[in-house]
Amino acid sequence: MDTLKGYNIIDLEGARNVRDLGGIPCAGGKQTAMGVFIRAAGLGDLTERDQEILLEYGVDCIIDLRSQREVCDKPDSLAEHEKIVYRNIPMLDQVQSNISKQELMYPSSMQTMYMGLLDLDGELIRQVFDLLSDPQYRCMVFHCTAGKDRTGIIAMLLLDLAGVSREDILHNYVISGDLVRPLLRAQEIEGIPSYVFESRPEFMADTYTHLQRKYGGAREYLLAQGNTPQQLESLLKTFVEP
Repeated sequence: MDTLKGYNIIDLEGARNVRDLGGIPCAGGKQTAMGVFIRAAGLGDLTERDQEILLEYGVDCIIDLRSQREVCDKPDSLAEHEKIVYRNIPMLDQVQSNISKQELMYPSSMQTMYMGLLDLDGELIRQVFDLLSDPQYRCMVFHCTAGKDRTGIIAMLLLDLAGVSREDILHNYVISGDLVRPLLRAQEIEGIPSYVFESRPEFMADTYTHLQRKYGGAREYLLAQGNTPQQLESLLKTFVEP
């Protein structure tokens, strides 16, 4: 495992941007726990050793945020493993979920897309947090294609819920740009603005401000979508070290 400015990167040959969300400072002098939640890009090219690493790490549930088209094009390597519970909860992001279509659609800005995910995909986000708060799972991976946008929104909600600072939430997002830049460059298509392949801090900063101003923060947002106080307490009991 490598560490980039305090964030734990799990080094896999067949996947990028695989990071344990543990070890991040929280309010009250606490920190997030290691080995609970992992964010990642696509997991369709894992080598046998990559799969062994994740299983040895304790991963027992994978939440795939990609569209059905993305899943069909590149199924997760561990989707049918007997020791893994695999769930596909497709969040449409106007970029990766449409990137191979002839008629491309893309957001006017990344902030617009991210805020739209919060405002319009609340039911899907509730389903994601139903799983993330389920105490039967020891270590969970959630991912999309690049591990930047849809995954970034879920990570932002998790970290804000845990009491992580705005600065650390933004840094956790920005790291994705460095880790998946080769992947994103390979996907660049004429007609799509370059910003959709970037992870500028202002993209998540504006989204974070939107979350706080419109909903009052991650806890209030998730409760409004239908997650229960008991679920969120269970999640925090596992994710935040005492």
